[in-house]
Formats: sequence, C-alpha cells, structure tokens
Amino acid sequence: MKRVKQAAAAVLAASLVFGNGFASFAGPADDIAAAEAQGTTVTYPEKTEAAEETASSSTVEETAPAETAAETAAAETAAAETAAAAPAAEAPAQAAPAVIPTIDPNVAVGVGQDPAAVAEMDAKNAAAKQLAWESARELVNPIEFYMTEGTTLDTQNVQAGYFPLRIDYVRDVANQIVAVGLTVSGYSKVGGISYRCYNSAGGYLLWRHDGDPTGFAHHGNIVEAMQIQLSGYLEKEYDVYYRVSTASQGTLGWAKNGEVAGSIDVEPITGLEVQIVPKGSGAPSGTGKPRYYSEKSSRLKISDGGTTYTNADGTPYTGWLDDDRKRFYFENGQALTGWQYIDGLKFYFYNNGVLCQDVDDLIGRQSSYVLKVNKTMNCLTVYAADGSNGYIIPVKAMMTSVGDDTPIGTFHTPEKFRWHLMIDDSYTQWATRITQGFMMHTITYEKSDNMWMNNWGYNNLSVSRSHGCVRLIAKNAKWIYDNCAVGTPVTIYEDATKPSPFMIPDQVSISFAQRWDPTDPTVVLN
Repeated sequence: MKRVKQAAAAVLAASLVFGNGFASFAGPADDIAAAEAQGTTVTYPEKTEAAEETASSSTVEETAPAETAAETAAAETAAAETAAAAPAAEAPAQAAPAVIPTIDPNVAVGVGQDPAAVAEMDAKNAAAKQLAWESARELVNPIEFYMTEGTTLDTQNVQAGYFPLRIDYVRDVANQIVAVGLTVSGYSKVGGISYRCYNSAGGYLLWRHDGDPTGFAHHGNIVEAMQIQLSGYLEKEYDVYYRVSTASQGTLGWAKNGEVAGSIDVEPITGLEVQIVPKGSGAPSGTGKPRYYSEKSSRLKISDGGTTYTNADGTPYTGWLDDDRKRFYFENGQALTGWQYIDGLKFYFYNNGVLCQDVDDLIGRQSSYVLKVNKTMNCLTVYAADGSNGYIIPVKAMMTSVGDDTPIGTFHTPEKFRWHLMIDDSYTQWATRITQGFMMHTITYEKSDNMWMNNWGYNNLSVSRSHGCVRLIAKNAKWIYDNCAVGTPVTIYEDATKPSPFMIPDQVSISFAQRWDPTDPTVVLN
C-alpha cells in the first residue's frame, strides 16, 4: 500500500484526535475559589468532550459561550477567517468497507425504539466505522491499508468452533508475523472478537477488534504472544480458546478468555488457532504444554507452598517481578505473601505470591479515600488509609483518558451528578467534579440512556483525547460516585516511569455496533 495514502490519512487522524471534535469551557476559577472558601457551590457550564460520532462530518466545531454579543460576533468573524485560510482536507484514497455491520434494534437499543431513532443510530455507527477505516493511526486502520512496503498478507479462513473466523497475518520480509487481525462471522446478535498482541518492540499493545490489526507492520517487530476475548452478546454466550505455535516449542496449550498465550521475550509465534464454544463447554483437546512461557519461566516456580525466583546466575532474586500479567515481590528468592510494607506502601499478596491488584473486597468499604491520577500514563489509583500511617494502601487502579488541559495539583471534589448534560448536548453518567469545569465521568452518551454510548470514546480509552476531564469506564466512574464523598482529595501529577503501584487494567475494545458499556451494572440486555 502506497505510503502517500497513509500520510494523507494521518493528517485526517491527527485532526480528529488533536484538533477538532471536542467542545471546551473552563469554569470561572475566581468564583470557585471564593465558593470553596465560603463552603458554597457554584454552577457553571462544563468543560466537556463532544460526541465522538457524527453521521455527516468527521469533526465537531469547538464552542465556548461568549459573554457578550460583541464577543460572539468577533468569534464568528475569527472562525470564518480561519476557515477561509485553511485548505480543505483531502480525503484518503482508501475505500470504505463493502459491508458495515448492521444493528438489530431489538438487541442494540431495546424493544420499542422508534424506527427513526434506530436509523439515526445506525447511520452514526456507520460513520464511526468509516472513520476507523480512513484513519492512518497505528493499530486502528484495516489490515490491508496497514501494510507497509515489503510486508505480505497471509489470510486464513477457518471454522473456529461454532463460527467462521478469518485470521489475517501481516508478515515481514523474513516471513515473521508482525501484525494480526481477527474477524468472526455468522453471529446474528451484536458481538465480536477483540484481541491484542505482545510485540517485541512495544510490549502489550492496545486492544483491537473485528479486523483491526494489532502489531507494527515493520521488519523485525515480531508478535510473541496473543490475548483474545469476545465482546457483546457473544461474550455472554460463548468462551474463546486459543493457542499459538512457535518454532522451537511447536503447538502450546490452550489459553482462555483473555489469558496470555505465547513466548514473551523468547521467540515469535508462527501460527494461531482459535476455538469459540458455548459457555462452560471446556477446552478442546490440547497438547498438555503450558499456554505461555518467557525467559523467566525456567527460574520462576509458582506454588501455594512458596513461590521462588532466581537470577540468571542462580543466585536468589530480590525485588519486583512482572510475568504473565502477574506481579510478585521477592526477598532472597522467596515471594512475599499476606500484607507487606514495600516502598512506603502496604500491599496484599496471595499464598502463591501473586499481588492482589484490587483489595476493595478484601478491606471493605472505607470511610474515605484519596485519588491520584497519573496524567502522563492515563491511570487513576485509589488509596485507603492504614490507620495513622496515612493513605498508603493502594486499593485499585483505573485506566483513564485525560487531555492537555487536565490541571496539575491537588483538589477536593465539590459535587457529583448521576446523569449530567454537557455543553454539547451529550451526557455522562456518575460524574464527579474535580475542580472548575473538570470532572471524572463515563464515556459520553448521545442521550441520558445507557444504550446510547459513543463507543468510539470507549475503544480509545487510555489515549489522551479529552480537553481536561478524566474519562473512565462505567464501573469505575460509578465506584468513585458511590464510594468517594464530596471533599475527596484528587491529586493529578505527571510520571512517565510507572503508571501506578499496580498494572493498568486491561481495556478490551468492543464492536462498533455495540452502544453499551459492558462494565455498566445498570445495563439490562434482552
């Protein structure tokens, strides 16, 4: 595929992500400061993200309320001059997909939705799908457009258990797999397949879905492991099993529903097998081999009786260790268990030494919490108090999307809202104000209805796209709304070295036809 196409589409993608598409307004800081000093509440327009899907345009004009008619006229004149000066963006040459997934109104938005509303939603989803195909951002384009000079496409159509499956491999000049795309067909409801690879150059990459590639289409950036999950109704009714092959190990054992399958930091995978079976059916017959191994596997011995790990030279290891999406801490080769104080914080480790990265159920609801948002790494961590030792117990980590305008500092939440209308007429659930116009909230919705989510924002969580708000999946926004009282401290900081004391949780992408947040406990599916 010619690189000129990619360059043209990259301009479009950059404008979508960094230029237009978000409305913004900063609340009056002086009024807020005075109100907080007096213990009162001030209401003002919100800083917000605009709806991220539109049927007729790929951008949304940024808006801010003008205080006077003169300011309004000046703003309109400036906007017209800017529009006249800017050359029209040239559309990318890549054609739209021949088939865009349709929406079954009985499962997508609920029985009884009027036909006009269903048609509107279908058009908006088609527009979102079109943007995905036209975008040249890595890991988002369709796999054919994603290929670079010197790479080849190896497509395999197989029967993956109960459903036909297309597996696309992009191979480099050495015939090594550098990117993978999966597409499942034959399922009548809203649902799809999501996946990501571990890449020798980039580690664990963002989750992708329904044909979008995961990987880097460049020589030597090889795929070493895969994680696969189902989405929508498909995830509720079926399990996905998968296994990989490598040159030295042959076919490995089966992984299931998001587990890691591969050979991290050892060698590339040479093939992938997938089986989709009804829930609870059990794994297909396997090889008896482990589903995963790494350069640490021969030295890491996991056991409830005592997990051990040594350095490459056989001496006992001390320090943190991450492997197979698990985290351990060793002292003289022995994994710690139970409650432990490390690096000034208090952690809990299971009997096999694996770190518990969500102690909410373990410690129960606390009377107060502290929230810390790593703006650089798009991760929010909740902390609880350890008696008089202060807030040194990491409770859980949450993936976020922030923006350049997200303020740095420590604030105290002044108010919160169950549903909140934003200035661009979109809605959010479980919104908690941080300061001024900045809030923690869910992905935006077209209506105050949990079946009308703008899924483009959901699939791009962890990418800094907002104009300052902290976006979260529904269950995390609701947890903060339910558990963190008004007045909770929120510290926003920058740290490029580590996201949190915990790993950032996975954020599995969903189908473009799915308009509900799969983590939302208030969603009721027929």
